[in-house]
Amino acid sequence: MSRSLGDYPLKNLNVVIPDPDILSFDLDKLQPEFMILASDGLWDAFSNEEAVRFIKERLDEPHFGAKSIVLQSFYRGCPDNITVMVVKFRSSSRAEEQQ
Repeated sequence: MSRSLGDYPLKNLNVVIPDPDILSFDLDKLQPEFMILASDGLWDAFSNEEAVRFIKERLDEPHFGAKSIVLQSFYRGCPDNITVMVVKFRSSSRAEEQQ
């Protein structure tokens, strides 16, 4: 974030921008199990689908798999900052019905 606010030569080239990507979802309708918030270091090592599968298998870990996926990104050779937060949502009635 600090680079996007203060690195003017890169900002002028539109290489680094401070504008976030924002998506809106109806959580009542989708009833997700979890959300992954991560820096680009994770996404350099994992595709969206790989990250979801990895975290889904580790939702019962103390840190919801966030620590594991950071380490795995590092082991895959990611040289960038790797920051991950996994937000686990409450069990939905639909998820309980499927079990």
